[in-house]
Amino acid sequence: MVIGDYVQKTDTIDGLSFNLFIHPGHDYFSKFLEPIKDTIPDLIKETLKDYERKIDMYYPFQRFNLVEVPAQFYSYQRILIGDREQIQPETVLFPEKGLMINEADFEGSVQRMERWGGGRGNDATTTPEEKKIMAFKNFLSLFLQAAARPDISQNRGEIQVEEKENPLYIFPMFYNEAYYVESEKWPVTDRIFESYLKQAGSSGDQMGFMRNMQGMSENEEANLALQDFSFAELLNDPKKTKIIDNVIQQKGQSLFSIIKRKTGDDAFDDFMYNFLKSIKFKGTTIEDFNARIKAQFNIDLLPFMGSWFNSKSLPGYLIGGIRAVNVLDKDQLKTMVKFKITNAEPTEGIVIAQFRLGGGGPGRGRFMGADAETINKLVSLEGNQTKEVSFLLDGTPRGITINTLASRNIPSEIRLQLDNIEEDTKATPYEGEKIVDTPVKLTEPNEIICDDEDPGFKIPLGDDESMLQKLILGNEQTTEKYVGFNTWRAPRIWKATTNSNFFGKYIRSAHYIKSGDGNKKASWTIPIAKAGFYQVYSYITKNNMRRGRDNKPPGEYNYTIKQSEGSENVTFDLKDAEDGWNSLGTFNFSGDSVKVVLSNKSSGDVVVADAIKLVKQ
Repeated sequence: MVIGDYVQKTDTIDGLSFNLFIHPGHDYFSKFLEPIKDTIPDLIKETLKDYERKIDMYYPFQRFNLVEVPAQFYSYQRILIGDREQIQPETVLFPEKGLMINEADFEGSVQRMERWGGGRGNDATTTPEEKKIMAFKNFLSLFLQAAARPDISQNRGEIQVEEKENPLYIFPMFYNEAYYVESEKWPVTDRIFESYLKQAGSSGDQMGFMRNMQGMSENEEANLALQDFSFAELLNDPKKTKIIDNVIQQKGQSLFSIIKRKTGDDAFDDFMYNFLKSIKFKGTTIEDFNARIKAQFNIDLLPFMGSWFNSKSLPGYLIGGIRAVNVLDKDQLKTMVKFKITNAEPTEGIVIAQFRLGGGGPGRGRFMGADAETINKLVSLEGNQTKEVSFLLDGTPRGITINTLASRNIPSEIRLQLDNIEEDTKATPYEGEKIVDTPVKLTEPNEIICDDEDPGFKIPLGDDESMLQKLILGNEQTTEKYVGFNTWRAPRIWKATTNSNFFGKYIRSAHYIKSGDGNKKASWTIPIAKAGFYQVYSYITKNNMRRGRDNKPPGEYNYTIKQSEGSENVTFDLKDAEDGWNSLGTFNFSGDSVKVVLSNKSSGDVVVADAIKLVKQ
């Protein structure tokens, strides 16, 4: 209940009563919106329907109230519930006059469009009314975004990003205020349902943006924690509150994805729609949900829940052999994407293969007309199982993202480009999967690889900074294991970072440093069983060698190959690099180990140390 001196503005749009309650004298917006007032009802109607299509749920109430509250009103995130006090049944509590909300500053929105550009905001042909419509649509989008703007800061030159929830996100009206699934044994059951349904309305774009800045997303921090602690232990640890929401999201999406894979996507979506419809404003128990899904699909969820809640085991995936070709399927040209995937751990798991296409299409579930730019395909794997999978797509994908959910993989979303897709007239169109005996291999029998995650990789401890540097920068060190990759402000000591393009078993990482005089070195010490000739390779990623703002060329890497009988210097020109393994030459090794050293000397901006491979000749 909200009591105060309010002026009410109301309108009925598509059968819903929309009400705005503001304090007298706080109407700063009506004059701005006057030229588009007849368009506003249609904008609200279209925005709501688009969101309903996106999450495959209907707005459950008959009214929508936006109520002005004092600017100092604040709420805290709670672990066991997914909403905050700003969102009440059919009501959003909004700070007075939109204080500190950029989207509520309509005049400012237009000025920012004209100053910074973006879309049609600074187009000379865009009318003032069209700019006002764009500003109002931007305001409506505020309520449909799960994440708020992240807090971005710097510590010793490193970007620090803290993810933030949007307290005005209205999803809780669609689920939390209308449905409830309880369990005495697993107290976060309702949050798992909420997290799964909320995920449909979220975008992975921001995750990619933020993890590139900070080296790891909070979902990946949750996965690291799940390798050492069970779900139950993390929920009871007050020191882990920052990532609990991410743990719930990862575990919940994994659980429901496994169910969907066994029932079929459409069948499960229909089941969930009817299930939620039957418990609207009533609630139920996990036992009731299990009984219904068991009756319809013969799937007993409860025996699985114990290990899901208490186990510390996670799947880990190896992916290889990705290939995309255009094929003629009857009279239609389609893109066929194939890859091989191994779950190298004993724990069952599931991944989502996501393809981004170039156009729109039909919506999902009961809603038609939603954006179909992203196509999701589920692949489940038993422990220590390998599959070859093939998908036929109606459009040409820009790339593939393999979301490993709750797993040992970092990045948890492996993003791979699909470039130069050509037609293969001999290929037979096929969609499906088959279990195979041969797993994905990272090495061949005559190869030895030392990655930067292996014990043989060494870097200086970073204690060689000058006294002046320590006085200026302070003694504060970042504690994050992985940092973002930043070529224009690279670290002065070797730092670990992660990216889909790096080499690695589960963790695709590398170390990088600002180029310098060559005094700071990374090294790989690799044992060899037999003396003889070996070809030495370094894993290099071309994405890390983009020309800087001054159009500087990528430079070169300076290696030293050391063994018992001496050493040899090798300079590798990065203009000649290919993505992946690049040969440094063939060498005759006589000892029981080889040491490869990479210095930070380069005419480029940064030096990256990833993995070294020896191939016996």
